[in-house]
Order: sequence, then structure tokens, then C-alpha cells
Amino acid sequence: MSFSRLAYAGWLNCHRPSVGHLDVVVTTDAGPRIICCGLAGGPNLFAEFADELGLTGGDEWRL
Repeated sequence: MSFSRLAYAGWLNCHRPSVGHLDVVVTTDAGPRIICCGLAGGPNLFAEFADELGLTGGDEWRL
């Protein structure tokens, strides 16, 4: 398995492991947390809330 580094949805420090037909993105800016999961080339199966994308820190819990 190998990892590539990328920016995703406002988070600058994200990693994508190569796992064949599955597309996964993990951010280390908030977490580490899996922020994207789906079939390669397909939509993200996880919900994305536009007002929360790219946010880090704070006192509120966010999805």
C-alpha cells in the first residue's frame, strides 16, 4: 500500500491510501479522520456539510 498527499475540501494535510477500487481520504488537520470514502471515481458516501468543510479547532463538535 502507498499513500499520496493532497488537499481536500479545504483541509491541506490529507492522505489517500491506494487501495484499488476504494477511494479513501484521511485528514490530519482534524482528527485524524476519514473524510471521504467511496468507489474509485464515484461520489463520496459520507455527507459533506459546506459550512464545515476545511474547519479545524474550536469548541464545537462537528460531523
